[in-house]
Amino acid sequence: RSTLFPYTTLFRSQQVVTITATSQANTAQTASAMITLVSPCASSGYSYQRAIVIDHTKIPNTDQADFPFLFNTTDPLFATTANGGHVTNANGYDILFSTDPAGLTKLDHELEEYNPVTGQVIAWVRIPTLSHTTDTVLYVFYGNSSITTPQQNATGVWDSYYQAIYHLANATTSVATDSTANGNNGTLNSVVGTTGEIDGAASFNGTSSYLQIPSADFAAYPTSATTTGFSASFGVWFQTTAAGVILGQTDGTEPGNNTSEWVDALYIDTKGLLRASLFWHGSGNDQIVTSTAYNDNN
Repeated sequence: RSTLFPYTTLFRSQQVVTITATSQANTAQTASAMITLVSPCASSGYSYQRAIVIDHTKIPNTDQADFPFLFNTTDPLFATTANGGHVTNANGYDILFSTDPAGLTKLDHELEEYNPVTGQVIAWVRIPTLSHTTDTVLYVFYGNSSITTPQQNATGVWDSYYQAIYHLANATTSVATDSTANGNNGTLNSVVGTTGEIDGAASFNGTSSYLQIPSADFAAYPTSATTTGFSASFGVWFQTTAAGVILGQTDGTEPGNNTSEWVDALYIDTKGLLRASLFWHGSGNDQIVTSTAYNDNN
């Protein structure tokens, strides 16, 4: 749903310009004046501003509401002032996003990663309306020495349609933190940190490693004999060279039946094909099976 689009530098907070007027009647007569030009972002206390232009041709079919946009870049200008950049806070607190060039309409964002030395910024930004007919312009502001506390609002980025968001950049801990307002934190067991598609990732050993997510993540799952319908969506970045389970249900009970063991909901089979069945209790024909193998470690 999200991607990174190029940005361009607009202007600094102020410039001093000297204007010289020369008489047409007597070119020896001149007068000069110095004028200070202040950019719109100065009103918000920020020294630097850039525009992020999202190409509308990359947005298919219809406008997207409350879209979580991924801003992922490494730029020396986003390093701290101590490292030759323009950000003043070592935690990147003085980075924010807005829909207007003055920075008065602040957007919810989650700062997933900030490196004060390299200027790496990984942030998720909620765009109220992402147009598919005209380019969307956002502004990133940075460089404000008066900011000493976080400006992000992580829970505001992910709307009520998200039951949980796990970035897994903190895979070295035992807790998989949910970024949504639901607080559906997961539990990590025998998981180690590794590099990932976005920021860090979790490495599972294929035997004892797992991420236990709470049942609240699938709140609408039917639990009675009179309820047979169920729908949900699940998204994940993964890479593997072997067969294994990506998502499973600890209690694979079909509504109205006795408690049983756990059931694979999304897994890679021995041929490398991706099989899905949220959740399958019938024949193999009920499964969704890809025609392409996904065990190439990419």
